[in-house]
Amino acid sequence: MARYPHELIDGDYIEGALATDMSFENSSEEGLRILDSTFRNCSFDGAKFDRGHFSDVRFESCAAPDLSVVDAGLQDVFFGQSRLGGVQAYGTSWTRGGFEGCKITYLNLRQAKLTGTRFTGCTVEELDLTSATLKNVVFEDCTIEHLVMTAATASKVDLRGARISRVTDIGGLKGTIMNAEQFLDLAPSFARLLGITLK
Repeated sequence: MARYPHELIDGDYIEGALATDMSFENSSEEGLRILDSTFRNCSFDGAKFDRGHFSDVRFESCAAPDLSVVDAGLQDVFFGQSRLGGVQAYGTSWTRGGFEGCKITYLNLRQAKLTGTRFTGCTVEELDLTSATLKNVVFEDCTIEHLVMTAATASKVDLRGARISRVTDIGGLKGTIMNAEQFLDLAPSFARLLGITLK
């Protein structure tokens, strides 16, 4: 896999790029703007794009065991069929876009703002939404091993397509949409929250 050419970055932005089989490993491009671009089969291990701005960007079949986009602005940004390890995305503002067919170890969206974001066909070991604000977010055919909702604010967040094994701070689910089967699975957690003993 070839290292990406430096001329791909024009000043502080990438625009209209189609990057295939390129390595962005350990790149540190704080404040980088990426516009109308697609990255296919690229490696982003150790890459840091903190406080960047991404608009109309697709990451297809990419690998990122360790990726940081802290405090970034993301609009219409999609990750498809990608393997992601620890993704530090806290403080991001994410409008539309999302993840499709991805395997994610840890997605840190603490204090993030998600609007119209979709998760489709994904497996997530831990999704941390501590203090996040979510509106019109949809999960479809997803598996989430551990969902952290501490101090989260949710509005029209559709969890009906998510298989959730464990939830931290069940009270953070206020404002979500669930089906009856999910509710029954989480009944013991709701009972503990309300001080109810189930026998």
